[in-house]
Amino acid sequence: MEAYYAEMLPVYLTEMEENLQVLEEQVLLLEKEEGNPEVVQKIFRVAHTLKGSSAAMGFGPVKDLTHEMENVLDLLRNGHLSIDGFIINTLMHCLDYLQHLKEIIQGGGDLAAVDISSIKRMLESVTHEDYRTAVPADGKAAPDTWLRGLWEGARMPLPGADDSVRAFGCRITLQPKTLLRTARYYMIRSHLAESRTVASTYPELDSLDPAVDPEHMAYLVYTPEAEEELCSLLKSFPDVEQVELHSLQEGDLHLLQPVAVPQPSTPPQSDASPAEAVPFARLCALDAPGKKTKKGQTMRVELERLEGLMNLVGELVIQHSRSTQLTRTLLHEDRRNPRVRELHEVSEGLSLLIQELQESVMKTRMQPVGQLFQRFPRMIRDLSQSLDKEVELILVGEETEVDRSVIEEIYEPLVHMVRNSLDHGIEQPGERTAAGKPRSGRLRISGSQEEHHVLLTVEDDGRGIRADKIRESVIRKGLLSEADAKALPDSEIIQWIYKPGFSTAAEITDVSGRGVGLDIVRTHIEKLGGIFQLETAEGQGTRFGIKLPITLAIIKGLLFRIGGSPFGLPMSAVLEILKVKEAELHPLSGGGTAYMYRQQALRVVSLYGELHLKPRPVKRELLTLLILHTGTRRLALRVDELIGIQDVVLKSISGSLEQSQVISGATILGDGQVGLILDPQGIADLALEP
Repeated sequence: MEAYYAEMLPVYLTEMEENLQVLEEQVLLLEKEEGNPEVVQKIFRVAHTLKGSSAAMGFGPVKDLTHEMENVLDLLRNGHLSIDGFIINTLMHCLDYLQHLKEIIQGGGDLAAVDISSIKRMLESVTHEDYRTAVPADGKAAPDTWLRGLWEGARMPLPGADDSVRAFGCRITLQPKTLLRTARYYMIRSHLAESRTVASTYPELDSLDPAVDPEHMAYLVYTPEAEEELCSLLKSFPDVEQVELHSLQEGDLHLLQPVAVPQPSTPPQSDASPAEAVPFARLCALDAPGKKTKKGQTMRVELERLEGLMNLVGELVIQHSRSTQLTRTLLHEDRRNPRVRELHEVSEGLSLLIQELQESVMKTRMQPVGQLFQRFPRMIRDLSQSLDKEVELILVGEETEVDRSVIEEIYEPLVHMVRNSLDHGIEQPGERTAAGKPRSGRLRISGSQEEHHVLLTVEDDGRGIRADKIRESVIRKGLLSEADAKALPDSEIIQWIYKPGFSTAAEITDVSGRGVGLDIVRTHIEKLGGIFQLETAEGQGTRFGIKLPITLAIIKGLLFRIGGSPFGLPMSAVLEILKVKEAELHPLSGGGTAYMYRQQALRVVSLYGELHLKPRPVKRELLTLLILHTGTRRLALRVDELIGIQDVVLKSISGSLEQSQVISGATILGDGQVGLILDPQGIADLALEP
C-alpha cells in the first residue's frame, strides 16, 4: 500500500494543481458571466473529480472542502442560489485553502494539524436558508443540461401521470480509477435494455469517440418499476460511485425546453435500436473503416528526465564544438588530403543534425506564457477590490512559447509591474470619470516572439508617471537640492524611479510604498541578459516592456580574449564591434577614457584589474571595442582579440568566482578550455562606480 501511495502521489499532486488552476479560472468566469449554468456545471465536475481522487488517497480535509464546495454548486446549478460577490469570494477562499493543503501534502506535512473549520463555516453559511432564492411556483427547480440533452435525443414521448410506465432520467458517475469507462457505460445500457426501454443517452453513446471516457453518463429509462428499485439496481453495477435520478412525465415537458440559451443541434442518431446490445468488440475497433478516431498526442514526462536530456544535449554541443575546431585545424594543415575533406563534410552535416536535435529538445521545455498569465486574473481581482478600483484585464499572445526556466524567472518581475500599474497607474473610478475616461481601467498583458527573444508587456491606461511628483519626492527625501532637481529635464528625473528604495507613495501599504519595485525588476531582467523598457505619457498611461532570450540554457555567445584568457558575452548584449585607433580614446577628468560613439560619449571599460589579468603588449595599430547595452545604458568594453561566435552552454560557477561582479557563468570552448561568461549588467555597474 505504501508503495502504491508513493507511486500515485506525484500523479495526484500534478492533477490537483491542474484542477485548482481550472477551478480558479472558472470561478472568475462565473463571476463575469453571472452564474452561467454551463460554467457552474464545469466547476462542479472538476470539484467532484478532485474530491474522488482525494478520498482515494486518504486526504480527508481536501475531500471535506471539495464536498462543501459541491453543496454550494449544487444549489447554484439547481436554481436555489443566485451568484453574488460573497459566494464568489467564499469559493476563492476555499481554493486558497485547497492550495495550502496541496503545499502541505507536497512537503510531507500533517494535514490533520490544519484547521479548516473557518472556511467550512463560510461554505455552510452560503447553503443556509437565508441564502436560498425563491423556488418556482410548481416547486420544481430548472433541470440540468443533461436532462435537456436526454429529452432532445429521446425517440418517444414522455409518459403521462396515469401511465403504468414511468420515465427516469438517470445519471451515473463511475469511480475515478475505473478503467475502460466507456465500455462500462455500454454494459450498463445493455443490461438496462434487457427488460426496460432506454430512450436516449447523454452524451449520445453510439456517437461517442471510443478514445474518450466521459466522467458521467445519463440514460432516459422507461420502466414500470419504482424509483427505489431502479436506483438500487443502478448502484449494484460494478464501479458505480454515484447515481442521480429524476422522475419525468408529460407535464414536465415545459421544464425541459431551453430558456434563452441556444442548444446545440441534436447529434446524429444511430440506426441501432435503443434496446439493442452493443458488442464489446466495437469498442476496440479504433481504426474501423469510415470512423475517425482521436489518439493521444501527449504524455507526461518527469521534469528531471527533460533536464537530464537537456544537459546531455549541452555536452553534445560542447564536444561537437571541439570536434569542429579540430577538423578545421586538420583541414588548414592538409587541405589536399581527401580524408580530411571528407571528415570536414561529415562534421558540417553533423552540425546541422545537432542543431535540429538541440531545437527539438528545446521545444520539449517550451511552455506557453498563457500558463504564466493565468496566475494574474485572480491577483488583479483581489487587488482591485482592496484598492476599490475597477479594472478590466486583457490577455494577448498567450500561445507565445518560452523555456520553462524563463517563465520561472520572470513571474516576480511581472508581479511587480502589475502591482505598480494597479496602485500607481490606474485611477479611482471617480477620478477617471472626471478626466473623461471610462470608470473601469484597462490593464493589458501581452506576449510575442521576435526571433530568439520573447517580448512581454504590461500596459495600463492610467494617469502615467508624473515627473513633478518624482521631482517633489526627490527633493523631500533630500536626494537632490531643489535647484538641481528642477534643472533636470523630465526624461532624466523619471529615471529616479529605478533607484533602490525610491518610492512616490505617501504611505506604506501591503501593495506598495517600500521602494522595492522597479529597481528590482530592471536589475533582475538585465541579469538574465534581457532588456527592460518603460514608456509613459501623463494622463494616458504607462507601458512596461521586457525582452528576454527564449532560453537561458544555451545562448549565442561572442567569444574573445582578454589578457590571453578566453571570455564570452551574450550576443544579445553586443550592439557593435569596432576597430579604433588609440588616439580616438579621450581621457576623462575623473580617470579612465571615453569613446565618441554616434555623438554619445561612452566610457571605455578595461577588465584587467577586475579579472586579475596582466595586459599583454599590443602590437596592432587598432584596438577592439565591443559596444554593449543594458537597458538604456551603453558602454565600450576593450578586448584584446576576437575568437568568434559559438553556441554557449552556460555552466554555474562556485567559489571566489561566484562573488565576482562581472562573471555570470562559464562554458567549455571548442579547444577544451574553460571560458568565463561575463555579465553585461555587472560590467555596466562597474563602469558607473567612481
